[in-house]
Amino acid sequence: MGKLLGGQPAPSGLTLVTECPPFPQGGSEAIAQWLERNQDARMVVIDVFAKMRGQAPQGVSAYDADYVSVGYAKRLADHYGIAVVLVHHVRKMASEDFLTEVSGTNGIAGAADATLVLKRARGQADGILHVTGRDVSEAEYALVYLGAYGPLRPEEQAELRRKDVDLDAMTIRVRKAAPELNTGERAVGDTKSEAGNRYVVLPAFLHLDLRRHLDRYAEKGPEGLLFVGEQGAPFRRSSFGRKWRKARRTVGMPDSFRFYDLRHTGHTLATRSGATLKDTMVRAGQSSEKAALIYQHSDHERQKEVASGLDKMVRAARGKGSEQRKDGQGDAEVVRKWCATLRPVQTTKKPRADGLGLLYGAGDENRTRALSLGITGLCAPIGELTRGNRC
Repeated sequence: MGKLLGGQPAPSGLTLVTECPPFPQGGSEAIAQWLERNQDARMVVIDVFAKMRGQAPQGVSAYDADYVSVGYAKRLADHYGIAVVLVHHVRKMASEDFLTEVSGTNGIAGAADATLVLKRARGQADGILHVTGRDVSEAEYALVYLGAYGPLRPEEQAELRRKDVDLDAMTIRVRKAAPELNTGERAVGDTKSEAGNRYVVLPAFLHLDLRRHLDRYAEKGPEGLLFVGEQGAPFRRSSFGRKWRKARRTVGMPDSFRFYDLRHTGHTLATRSGATLKDTMVRAGQSSEKAALIYQHSDHERQKEVASGLDKMVRAARGKGSEQRKDGQGDAEVVRKWCATLRPVQTTKKPRADGLGLLYGAGDENRTRALSLGITGLCAPIGELTRGNRC
């Protein structure tokens, strides 16, 4: 405590207690009585949780026992309107999903409102804080990723079903579209064109995020919607738009950058990974009558190659971005420096920047202005919609 305070006096409202019975043996009542006496209290920290959980009830599964033990703290938090922080151990064996590193069963994370795991390599001063929970806007991660790396139209994502996702093959089956009407309702129908009815092969790095989304947020059953709104209904532009604008402001992106512009980002990244024009058209569900495209082909194997190329590019750029952040550069600064190195290219059509700069008339030639975020940059502008450690 002395090291933490750095010689400064402790806050007047701080209370330290070194003895307390386990939750089932009077611990809950003891904490409740203290909260009644200190009604200005805002947080209770229990270090460590293992000493307070008590013995598991006989005849219940390990999952149920963990859920019940965390439930004691949850009831205190809900009743008194405070935060109860349970300091708990993690497993020594690392995992791709940080939640599986929490010691015990999934009942611990399942009963908690939020789970925070701090990971730091031995001998390193800096660490990464992983956060997930009911109040964390994590349900939109997959929506953003599929919008960029698919690249899927918003109305196509709105009608995706659980059965359309194949995690083993890392594919998305686009069958229908559900554009949002002015009334807020969704009009389910065919895709924009016949080319929109397609399979999209996704880069492998999205596997974990997609699996998490299926486990936690998608509706149950084969026909369950992949993306739902805050009230369990199909998601709406208005609710998602608030989060999008907040994330955009946080990282300093221009107000003109729309969610739909992620499709232009996807086009650019696919091209940079080696995709042909036909490849990108198949990927984005676009059609054209230009005769030259008859001689270009993009079968399923080629789509897998494009997805693999995207995967390698993103992993390499994320590693580079991580090194830049270690040098003290923020995500927005990394994007600005990257864009500053872009070389304009003279063309006979509307001007466009080479690689990952500003694009004019990109994508469907709808003459909209789109900012291609690139690879490291794509994570940064999503800010609050993606985890900091994912870049």
